[in-house]
Amino acid sequence: MLAERDARAAAEVERSWHGACELLSHLAAGRQLPPLTVWGLVLHPGEQAYLSFAAGYSRYYSGDGTYTHVDGLFLGSLPFMAAGYAFTAMGNNARRSAAAAEAAYRWREHQRTQVVLTSERVVCNANGRWLSFYFSGVTAFYPEPMNWSVVFEFGDAVPLRLVGESGAAIATYAAWALHGRDGLHEHPALEPLRAAVRNAARR
Repeated sequence: MLAERDARAAAEVERSWHGACELLSHLAAGRQLPPLTVWGLVLHPGEQAYLSFAAGYSRYYSGDGTYTHVDGLFLGSLPFMAAGYAFTAMGNNARRSAAAAEAAYRWREHQRTQVVLTSERVVCNANGRWLSFYFSGVTAFYPEPMNWSVVFEFGDAVPLRLVGESGAAIATYAAWALHGRDGLHEHPALEPLRAAVRNAARR
Protein backbone atom coordinates (compact mmCIF):
# COMPACT_ATOMS: atom_id res chain seq x y z
CA MET A 1 0.00 0.00 0.00
CA LEU A 2 2.79 2.44 0.94
CA ALA A 3 4.80 1.57 -2.17
CA GLU A 4 1.72 2.07 -4.34
CA ARG A 5 1.05 5.46 -2.78
CA ASP A 6 4.67 6.51 -3.27
CA ALA A 7 4.50 5.41 -6.91
CA ARG A 8 1.37 7.48 -7.48
CA ALA A 9 2.98 10.52 -5.85
CA ALA A 10 6.12 10.13 -7.98
CA ALA A 11 4.01 9.82 -11.13
CA GLU A 12 2.07 12.97 -10.22
CA VAL A 13 5.30 14.90 -9.63
CA GLU A 14 6.61 13.75 -13.01
CA ARG A 15 3.37 14.79 -14.74
CA SER A 16 3.53 18.19 -13.06
CA TRP A 17 7.13 18.72 -14.17
CA HIS A 18 6.34 17.71 -17.74
CA GLY A 19 3.33 20.02 -17.67
CA ALA A 20 5.50 22.95 -16.61
CA CYS A 21 8.00 22.13 -19.37
CA GLU A 22 5.23 22.02 -21.96
CA LEU A 23 3.84 25.32 -20.68
CA LEU A 24 7.26 26.97 -20.95
CA SER A 25 7.79 25.61 -24.45
CA HIS A 26 4.32 26.75 -25.54
CA LEU A 27 4.63 30.30 -24.19
CA ALA A 28 8.28 30.73 -25.22
CA ALA A 29 7.28 29.93 -28.80
CA GLY A 30 4.81 32.83 -28.75
CA ARG A 31 1.70 30.68 -28.74
CA GLN A 32 -1.34 31.81 -26.80
CA LEU A 33 -3.17 29.84 -24.15
CA PRO A 34 -6.86 29.08 -24.63
CA PRO A 35 -9.11 31.04 -22.24
CA LEU A 36 -10.37 29.14 -19.21
CA THR A 37 -13.97 29.45 -18.08
CA VAL A 38 -14.22 30.06 -14.33
CA TRP A 39 -17.32 30.26 -12.19
CA GLY A 40 -17.68 32.04 -8.88
CA LEU A 41 -14.73 34.34 -9.45
CA VAL A 42 -15.82 37.40 -11.45
CA LEU A 43 -13.25 38.66 -13.96
CA HIS A 44 -12.78 42.27 -14.98
CA PRO A 45 -13.91 43.44 -18.44
CA GLY A 46 -11.32 42.22 -20.94
CA GLU A 47 -9.58 39.99 -18.39
CA GLN A 48 -9.00 36.34 -19.32
CA ALA A 49 -8.38 33.38 -17.04
CA TYR A 50 -5.92 30.84 -18.42
CA LEU A 51 -4.89 28.31 -15.78
CA SER A 52 -6.16 26.96 -12.47
CA PHE A 53 -4.23 24.90 -9.92
CA ALA A 54 -4.32 23.73 -6.33
CA ALA A 55 -1.32 24.95 -4.34
CA GLY A 56 0.01 25.51 -0.85
CA TYR A 57 -0.46 29.13 0.22
CA SER A 58 1.36 31.19 2.86
CA ARG A 59 2.21 34.82 3.66
CA TYR A 60 5.34 36.29 5.26
CA TYR A 61 4.91 38.72 8.15
CA SER A 62 5.43 39.19 11.89
CA GLY A 63 2.96 38.97 14.77
CA ASP A 64 2.27 41.83 17.17
CA GLY A 65 4.39 40.36 19.97
CA THR A 66 2.00 41.36 22.77
CA TYR A 67 1.34 39.31 25.87
CA THR A 68 -0.58 39.67 29.14
CA HIS A 69 1.58 40.33 32.20
CA VAL A 70 0.11 38.84 35.36
CA ASP A 71 0.74 40.34 38.81
CA GLY A 72 -0.15 37.93 41.58
CA LEU A 73 -1.23 38.77 45.12
CA PHE A 74 -0.61 35.95 47.57
CA LEU A 75 -1.52 35.93 51.24
CA GLY A 76 -0.45 33.23 53.62
CA SER A 77 2.71 31.65 54.86
CA LEU A 78 6.08 32.79 53.56
CA PRO A 79 6.75 29.54 51.61
CA PHE A 80 3.28 29.77 50.02
CA MET A 81 3.79 33.38 48.93
CA ALA A 82 7.30 32.62 47.62
CA ALA A 83 6.00 29.71 45.56
CA GLY A 84 3.12 31.80 44.22
CA TYR A 85 5.35 34.65 43.11
CA ALA A 86 7.84 32.20 41.58
CA PHE A 87 5.14 30.48 39.53
CA THR A 88 3.74 33.85 38.44
CA ALA A 89 7.20 34.95 37.28
CA MET A 90 7.67 31.68 35.42
CA GLY A 91 4.32 32.16 33.70
CA ASN A 92 5.17 35.72 32.69
CA ASN A 93 8.54 34.59 31.32
CA ALA A 94 6.86 31.86 29.29
CA ARG A 95 4.28 34.29 27.89
CA ARG A 96 7.01 36.84 27.11
CA SER A 97 9.07 34.19 25.28
CA ALA A 98 6.03 33.02 23.33
CA ALA A 99 5.21 36.62 22.38
CA ALA A 100 8.78 37.21 21.20
CA ALA A 101 8.60 34.09 19.04
CA GLU A 102 5.24 35.21 17.67
CA ALA A 103 6.71 38.62 16.76
CA ALA A 104 9.35 37.04 14.49
CA TYR A 105 8.91 37.19 10.74
CA ARG A 106 7.92 33.83 9.28
CA TRP A 107 5.62 32.19 6.78
CA ARG A 108 2.07 32.12 8.18
CA GLU A 109 -1.50 31.27 7.16
CA HIS A 110 -0.44 27.91 5.71
CA GLN A 111 -3.33 26.36 3.80
CA ARG A 112 -4.31 24.61 0.60
CA THR A 113 -5.78 27.04 -1.91
CA GLN A 114 -7.23 27.20 -5.39
CA VAL A 115 -5.14 29.45 -7.65
CA VAL A 116 -6.44 31.05 -10.84
CA LEU A 117 -3.94 32.69 -13.19
CA THR A 118 -5.36 35.42 -15.39
CA SER A 119 -4.05 38.00 -17.80
CA GLU A 120 -3.88 40.52 -14.93
CA ARG A 121 -3.37 38.72 -11.64
CA VAL A 122 -2.85 35.69 -9.46
CA VAL A 123 -6.09 34.96 -7.61
CA CYS A 124 -6.12 32.73 -4.52
CA ASN A 125 -9.10 31.43 -2.60
CA ALA A 126 -7.61 31.80 0.89
CA ASN A 127 -9.37 31.99 4.24
CA GLY A 128 -12.70 31.53 2.48
CA ARG A 129 -12.44 34.43 0.04
CA TRP A 130 -10.80 35.33 -3.26
CA LEU A 131 -7.66 37.45 -2.91
CA SER A 132 -6.13 39.24 -5.91
CA PHE A 133 -2.40 39.74 -6.44
CA TYR A 134 -1.89 41.90 -9.53
CA PHE A 135 1.15 41.43 -11.72
CA SER A 136 1.32 45.23 -12.00
CA GLY A 137 1.91 45.41 -8.23
CA VAL A 138 4.73 42.85 -8.05
CA THR A 139 8.02 44.40 -6.90
CA ALA A 140 10.08 41.18 -6.70
CA PHE A 141 9.64 37.68 -8.10
CA TYR A 142 11.50 34.55 -6.98
CA PRO A 143 10.63 31.42 -8.96
CA GLU A 144 12.13 28.17 -7.69
CA PRO A 145 10.78 25.42 -9.94
CA MET A 146 13.25 22.88 -8.55
CA ASN A 147 11.74 23.50 -5.12
CA TRP A 148 8.20 23.61 -6.55
CA SER A 149 7.65 27.13 -5.25
CA VAL A 150 7.35 30.76 -6.23
CA VAL A 151 7.46 33.89 -4.06
CA PHE A 152 6.02 37.29 -4.94
CA GLU A 153 6.75 40.57 -3.16
CA PHE A 154 4.48 43.61 -3.43
CA GLY A 155 4.71 47.28 -2.63
CA ASP A 156 1.46 47.32 -0.67
CA ALA A 157 1.06 43.76 0.65
CA VAL A 158 3.07 41.12 2.50
CA PRO A 159 4.91 38.50 0.40
CA LEU A 160 2.99 35.57 -1.07
CA ARG A 161 4.39 32.06 -1.46
CA LEU A 162 2.77 29.30 -3.53
CA VAL A 163 4.20 25.79 -3.26
CA GLY A 164 3.43 22.25 -4.34
CA GLU A 165 3.26 20.20 -7.50
CA SER A 166 1.83 23.17 -9.40
CA GLY A 167 4.67 25.47 -8.26
CA ALA A 168 6.80 25.01 -11.38
CA ALA A 169 3.89 25.78 -13.71
CA ILE A 170 2.80 28.81 -11.66
CA ALA A 171 6.39 30.09 -11.69
CA THR A 172 6.56 29.61 -15.46
CA TYR A 173 3.31 31.45 -16.14
CA ALA A 174 4.25 34.28 -13.77
CA ALA A 175 7.65 34.70 -15.45
CA TRP A 176 5.86 35.08 -18.77
CA ALA A 177 3.25 37.48 -17.34
CA LEU A 178 5.93 39.65 -15.70
CA HIS A 179 8.79 39.47 -18.21
CA GLY A 180 7.28 38.16 -21.43
CA ARG A 181 9.04 35.62 -23.61
CA ASP A 182 12.42 37.07 -22.62
CA GLY A 183 11.77 35.93 -19.06
CA LEU A 184 11.14 32.39 -20.22
CA HIS A 185 14.30 32.37 -22.31
CA GLU A 186 16.60 34.15 -19.86
CA HIS A 187 15.47 33.95 -16.22
CA PRO A 188 18.21 31.94 -14.44
CA ALA A 189 15.78 30.13 -12.15
CA LEU A 190 13.96 28.61 -15.13
CA GLU A 191 17.09 26.97 -16.55
CA PRO A 192 16.16 23.50 -15.18
CA LEU A 193 12.91 23.67 -17.13
CA ARG A 194 14.65 24.93 -20.27
CA ALA A 195 17.22 22.13 -19.96
CA ALA A 196 14.44 19.56 -19.66
CA VAL A 197 12.77 20.97 -22.78
CA ARG A 198 16.06 20.81 -24.71
CA ASN A 199 16.71 17.24 -23.59
CA ALA A 200 13.22 16.18 -24.61
CA ALA A 201 13.71 17.75 -28.06
CA ARG A 202 16.86 15.66 -28.62
CA ARG A 203 15.10 12.37 -28.06
